[in-house]
Amino acid sequence: MVNAEGRLLDRAAMGEDLFWAIRGGGGGNFSASYSSPYTSVVGTRHGLVAAMADTFPELGVTASDCIEMMWIQSVLYFAFYGTGKPLEMLLDMGTSKPDKYLKAKSDSNMPSQVWETTWSWLLKDGAGLLILDPYGGEMVRVVPAVTPFPHRQALYNIQYYGFWSKSGAAAAEKHMGWIRGLYGKMEPYVVQKPQGRRSSHRRHHRISRRLPLLATGEYGSRGNLVILKSPLLTRK
Repeated sequence: MVNAEGRLLDRAAMGEDLFWAIRGGGGGNFSASYSSPYTSVVGTRHGLVAAMADTFPELGVTASDCIEMMWIQSVLYFAFYGTGKPLEMLLDMGTSKPDKYLKAKSDSNMPSQVWETTWSWLLKDGAGLLILDPYGGEMVRVVPAVTPFPHRQALYNIQYYGFWSKSGAAAAEKHMGWIRGLYGKMEPYVVQKPQGRRSSHRRHHRISRRLPLLATGEYGSRGNLVILKSPLLTRK
């Protein structure tokens, strides 16, 4: 990583405390990580279809439902650029794109009976989408205090998304209203004490009300920096 003074640091140079912090502590806080080595697993659509058939056979997923691509191409895809776009577009990710608007939220602990209400909201005019990032597996084997990411017993990280292409207050209010309405319906079912989120899932439009809670209510609990805690669906 490169620290604020411009020094290039590896694990030995930065020390164990800083090495612990950068693995889930929000890299934009105090440094810029330029290299993180991982062992990647090459997957195919056929492997995914087989796994889905074993775990969720009721969905009937086939190979034609999948788009196979390199990981770097998926970055463009999930940024709403679609497929077939040049990778050089990633170099322009920081500039303004007024034709794309997005609002996202995350939260936790939703009982199974609440899903019926959730599905009805997805059928409304102006509906966005929900993303459930699956957790569990190898994550559960890691002791929460080992890294600044303590969410080891979660089933999913759930995100609420609303997006639109028309400019103007009316279009924004329509889609913002949808996500706020659905989020409000879910609020009684989330963990309240403490409540928080990961550093990358901040609620900017409510930060003035939430900041004292994040700064005082969660720091240091669970033997970890739970100020980084993401709203999650937890494992029973």
